Amino acid sequence: MTFRRAILSLSLALAVVGYSSFVPSSFASSGWDGVNGSYDGAGTRGGNAGVVNITVPGLFNTTNARFIGKGGYTTLSGTAGGNGGVFQINYHGLVRNFTGGIPSPNGYLNFTFGGSTDGLNGSAGSIVYVKDSVCPRDADVTGEGRITVSDSGSIVNTYNNVTSDVSTFIDAYDINCDGIINVIDLARVGFEFGTR
Repeated sequence: MTFRRAILSLSLALAVVGYSSFVPSSFASSGWDGVNGSYDGAGTRGGNAGVVNITVPGLFNTTNARFIGKGGYTTLSGTAGGNGGVFQINYHGLVRNFTGGIPSPNGYLNFTFGGSTDGLNGSAGSIVYVKDSVCPRDADVTGEGRITVSDSGSIVNTYNNVTSDVSTFIDAYDINCDGIINVIDLARVGFEFGTR
């Protein structure tokens, strides 16, 4: 899907059911750039990029996904360019993490500010990750978008901690939500190790 050149900032909320993935051959792309200013008369201010909020209850596969929200270019003298967009993803687990600003198989995000004829830039956009805590929790306890030795190491380092250990207990490491970080949680990481 592609969204381009809206007169006003685009705000979009998507709710996806289940597992989300993007087709490699098409590099699915969604853009919500701010509109560039006009050169008519004294010029006009570039528009702000929009806001996109995506909710995925299962795994969100960022591989081959591209989300672009650049601020518009301003032609009005003494005025900054448009602001970059905001991308928020609410998810249970990621398959790979996005690579900000760099096209790659891990997905691509670009939320840069808009420039202006006077060299005044708008504000850069932002990316907000919100991981849910629905049980059972995702085995990617470190949030890297992959199940690696860092996930098992995190569980080993907090092994046998219980919920009453408030200074050392980390909810995300208690994958099965039984109130103790133990071999059951470590087995879940082992079962999914290297699968994404």
